Amino acid sequence: MTLPGENGQNLVEWRFRKEQTRGKVIVFGRKLRVNGRNLLSVDYDRSLRTEKIYDDHRKFLLKIIYDTQGHPTLWVPSSKLLSVNLTYSSTGQVTGLQRGPTTEKWEYDSQGRIISRVFADGKIWSYTYLDK
Repeated sequence: MTLPGENGQNLVEWRFRKEQTRGKVIVFGRKLRVNGRNLLSVDYDRSLRTEKIYDDHRKFLLKIIYDTQGHPTLWVPSSKLLSVNLTYSSTGQVTGLQRGPTTEKWEYDSQGRIISRVFADGKIWSYTYLDK
């Protein structure tokens, strides 16, 4: 994609690659480039259901782990930031979040609408709906 810029045009592109073992694709990779410079690389390992994100110098930034349904369940940063863990219901709705000591739980009604959020400090937010 080419975008107009101050000094002419800017070229934004995604480059894709794949790694294969015995004809089976194991890793999908993509690289974000702007004006010929790599800005970000993303590798997804199908067997581990893990995505790793790197900066322009291939320095590791973030790992994301997915469940068998394809939902992201764990974000693990390279820095001293805390990991984030999500849990899901059997229908794919987020039911919990944990970031260090901070937790949050969600509950839904039979129509799939959120009805409450329970926070680590015990506070509860309740939601009601005006049904027609």
